[in-house]
Amino acid sequence: MIELGKGGVREVEAYQLSRFACYLIAQNGDPRKPKIAHAQKYFAVQARRQELTDQLAADVERLELRKQTSEEFKALSGAAQQADEKDAGGLLGEAIDKSKKDKLTQA
Repeated sequence: MIELGKGGVREVEAYQLSRFACYLIAQNGDPRKPKIAHAQKYFAVQARRQELTDQLAADVERLELRKQTSEEFKALSGAAQQADEKDAGGLLGEAIDKSKKDKLTQA
């Protein structure tokens, strides 16, 4: 029920609006009206809060990927170092020995 001029009353339907509908109404409303101004301020604060939350989530994800990449690089570096140590006495050493033998037989 709403009051009309001259003391009359009228029954009106109540609507339940979605958050987005409220946002659109607030953004398109007259900011000189206190309730509209308050709604615009509310949605501006919420939008900024969401931006900061999204940025924080992106930063956390970036740092996790950076940490994972660093750990994988350390593991790869260690594996490469072990392969060099094995190869020094293995295939590489045999190739050097063969090269030396070939030079000796040519001389």
